[in-house]
Amino acid sequence: MAIFSKRTLQRLLNENSKLMSAVDFQKYVDRFNKDQNGFLSTEWEIAILNALSKVGDVKYEQSFGRNKHPDLFFTSTENPQISFLADITAASDKGYENDNPINDFKKEFMKGKGSKGVRSTLLS
Repeated sequence: MAIFSKRTLQRLLNENSKLMSAVDFQKYVDRFNKDQNGFLSTEWEIAILNALSKVGDVKYEQSFGRNKHPDLFFTSTENPQISFLADITAASDKGYENDNPINDFKKEFMKGKGSKGVRSTLLS
C-alpha cells in the first residue's frame, strides 16, 4: 500500500534524478517498480532523499571504501558544519505473524466462546 500518490512519487523520482547518475537512477527506478516486498522502504527513501535535497546537498550512495555505500551523505546548506551519513529503512512487520500468531488465537477463541456462552464482537 502506497503512502503517496503515483503523481507525487513520479514528481519526487523526477526531482531525485538530479541526485544521481543515469545508471544509478535507472537501478533506483527498477527497484521501485519491481520490489513489491520492499515498496514501503523504497517509497520512504524517495521521499527522504527529496526532502533533504531541498535543505542541503545530498550525495546518493557515495562510496566510502570497503564496498560501503550508504543511501545518502547530507550537508546542510544553511550550516555546512552539519552533515551526516544515513541508510534509509522502514520498519517492517515481516515475520510478525509467525512470532505472534494472533489470527490463530482469534480462530481458537472464536471456536471456544460459543461453547462457554461468551458473546463478543471484539475479536470477530
